[in-house]
Amino acid sequence: MVLAVLLPAMVPAQAAEPYAADAQACDAAGSAEACARAGDFLWHHNGTKNLARCLESGEELCVRPAETRVTAIRRIDRAAYKFHDKACAGDNAESCNRAGVFHAVQYGGAGDEDTAAREARDAELRFAKACKLGSQEGCRNVGSTRPLKR
Repeated sequence: MVLAVLLPAMVPAQAAEPYAADAQACDAAGSAEACARAGDFLWHHNGTKNLARCLESGEELCVRPAETRVTAIRRIDRAAYKFHDKACAGDNAESCNRAGVFHAVQYGGAGDEDTAAREARDAELRFAKACKLGSQEGCRNVGSTRPLKR
């Protein structure tokens, strides 16, 4: 499975403004396009080496007071996943693929057989939907996780 390489870069405050509008539109109206853009913003800006400490509560792309950098990255990944999964429900092909990648990563790090099987199944469902909706990357990812058999 091919995962996007994230390049280190600071996220200027102006870049976060469209994210806030998209996140709000996603939450309020369930717009698949807005959900996909909000998820993409987090997806592309997460994991930067320059992830700074949060200055205000409610900020997403930063390390909160009680978090480590790794914990912050995981929180941001979950937030991006939620946006992409909502966009996937609205038939956004690339968001289905990205939601599948999130589950595939969880599958790879699962500590028990039941969790691994569930994550693999969830990844494959999203990859299959992404492929059906026209995502070439989604089609390439189909079969990349195999649910464990008991």
